[in-house]
Amino acid sequence: YQRRVHGSSSNDKGNAGIVIGIVVSCTVIILFLVWFAIYKFRRHLKIKKILMSIPSGDVAIVFTDIQDSTSLWEKYPEMNLALLTHNNCMRHLLQKNNGYEVKTVGDSFMISFQDVNDAVKFSIEVQEELIRSKWPQSLMNYPGYDEVLDEKTGTTLWRGLKVRIGINCGACEIVVNKNLQADYFGPVVNMAARVESKALGGQILVSQAVLDKTCAEVTEELVIQDMGMHKLKGISDPLTLWSITPYGLQRRQFPKVIESVACNRCKRELLCPRCDGEGNDLQSVKSKLGNSRKSRKLSDAESIHSGVSLQLNRTKMSLTSAN
Repeated sequence: YQRRVHGSSSNDKGNAGIVIGIVVSCTVIILFLVWFAIYKFRRHLKIKKILMSIPSGDVAIVFTDIQDSTSLWEKYPEMNLALLTHNNCMRHLLQKNNGYEVKTVGDSFMISFQDVNDAVKFSIEVQEELIRSKWPQSLMNYPGYDEVLDEKTGTTLWRGLKVRIGINCGACEIVVNKNLQADYFGPVVNMAARVESKALGGQILVSQAVLDKTCAEVTEELVIQDMGMHKLKGISDPLTLWSITPYGLQRRQFPKVIESVACNRCKRELLCPRCDGEGNDLQSVKSKLGNSRKSRKLSDAESIHSGVSLQLNRTKMSLTSAN
C-alpha cells in the first residue's frame, strides 16, 4: 500500500511538470505572437508615415555626380574636404527646395521632388552656389578647378568642383527597405540616371517631360538649349535632351553632341548621319537613290523621245494621205 501511494505521488509530480511545461510554452508563444503583431503594426505605421512624408505619385528624380571624381580621389590629397563642402551645399539646397535625399553612392546624389519646378530650381541653385562655396585653396590651385571669369562681364563662370545633373519626371514605384529607407524604382528613375550620364560637369540636362512641366516663371530665368536626339542605354527610342542654364552662367559653353541614332520609327528630319533610320548604310542608300533618280530621268527622256517620234510619224502619214 505504501509503495502504491509513493508511485502515485511520483506520477502526479510528473504530470504536474508536463502541465507546467505546456503552460509556460504556450505563454511564451502567445507573448511572442503578441510582440510580433505589435512590431509589425508599429513598422506599418512607420512605413505609412515615411510614405506620407516623401514625394510620391508623379515625381521628379534628380541625379548628380562630380566630374572626374575618380581621378581627383587618386591625385588630390584633400578631396575629402572638397567633398564635405559639396555635400553640405547639396543637402542645404535640397532641404530649401523640398527635396528628399533618396541615397548617395560615393559622391553621387539621388534626390526626389514632388514638384518639377522645385527640382529645376534646386539644380540651378546648385550650379550657382558651387562657384560661391569656400573650396580648399589646394583645389583652387589644381588645374581645371581654379576660378574662370567671363571676359565680357567679369562674372565667375567656373570655380571649384564641377557637378553634372540630370532630371526626369513621372510615376515611380517606392519601396521601403528593412532599415526604413525609401527608394524609387522604374523606367523614370532609369531614364533620369541615363540623362545625367550624358551631361558634362557644370551642365544640367532635362528630358522633354521635365521641360513641358516647368512653369513659365521658372523658364523665364533660364537659357534653354536643344541638345539634339540621344540614344540612352536600356531605352529603345532616342530622346531629345535639353540643357538649362541660369542667365548668370549663360556664357558657359557646352558642345552639342550629335549622336548616331538608328531608329526605325524616327522621322525624315531625325535620320541619323550614318543610316537611313532602318539600319541601312546611308552612303549605299544615297547611291541607290541617285541611280533610281537617274533611271527615272532616263525613262522620262525616253518617253518624251518616243512621244515626239510617234507624233512625227502621224504627221507624215497625214501628209501622204492628203497627197
